[in-house]
Amino acid sequence: MTQTGLTGKKRLYWVLMIFAALLLALVVRLFYIQIIQGPRLQEMALSQWTKDTALSAARGRIVDRSGTVLAQSGTAYKVLLWPNVIGADDRGRIAQELAAVLDMDQETVLAKVVDVKKQEIVLKRQVERSVVDDILALKLGRGVGIAVDAKRYYP
Repeated sequence: MTQTGLTGKKRLYWVLMIFAALLLALVVRLFYIQIIQGPRLQEMALSQWTKDTALSAARGRIVDRSGTVLAQSGTAYKVLLWPNVIGADDRGRIAQELAAVLDMDQETVLAKVVDVKKQEIVLKRQVERSVVDDILALKLGRGVGIAVDAKRYYP
């Protein structure tokens, strides 16, 4: 009987040692992930977060009782900037060319182009198609974009 009790204690001792080793490995792995890799993983997570973007709803026509259109929606465009994508050496040139095409103050445009704290900036809304064509002809790169916007017409 003493023989069986002794092997049972040894068996229990080894099982506890295995669990302790697994617990220690788990603690070491958590330390590695939280402390050593923490800043890099946090940076990766921040780049994958979603962002809020305002979407304008499609508005319908307004007609009087005889069917005459009083107000209707049309297509316009908005000019967007992504300052993080624009290279530091291209910012002045892009601000100068956009200010000329959009008929805006160059200093105002430059202040928005260099504001890298923001992901996306709406530079101007309700821009006509001819202005959009002029901007696209300049080939300013990936930091400048065009999005569809709605404009209200009152015939």
